[in-house]
Amino acid sequence: MNDFKQALKKRVIVAVTFFCGFLAVFLFLLWQKNNTADHVAEFINGYQVGGVCGLAVFALMGIVRYGRALRNNDYLKKLYIYETDERNRLIFEKAGSLGMNIVIFSLISAAIIAGFYNEIVALTLIVATIGVGIIRLTLKLYYGRRY
Repeated sequence: MNDFKQALKKRVIVAVTFFCGFLAVFLFLLWQKNNTADHVAEFINGYQVGGVCGLAVFALMGIVRYGRALRNNDYLKKLYIYETDERNRLIFEKAGSLGMNIVIFSLISAAIIAGFYNEIVALTLIVATIGVGIIRLTLKLYYGRRY
């Protein structure tokens, strides 16, 4: 159980680091907001702000979840059982969840960065993010019912 606690402490540190980074990017996006009448530019700026806020919320959820587990032994045991449960691990592996999460995170980040340079590339990455998200959700539902 001590190894699991150490892993959770590392996760909290990573989540706090990401949260601070996302907060800095969010403040930058608010500071440089375009005041143009171009609808595509406004859409991309909205996606950038929303994407960064969404990523920050996921980081904050990790901080709260893992922090709670570190403070509460009963919740720590529940989280340990959930994460080491063979059925959950099988569904996670079959759906390719880790790889899909990395791809989705990368696509969101790339779309945010591309929004500064090229509208067409940013819109393409947004559509790709939605497509990969739909595929991930479909796989998770399928393997969740199958196993």
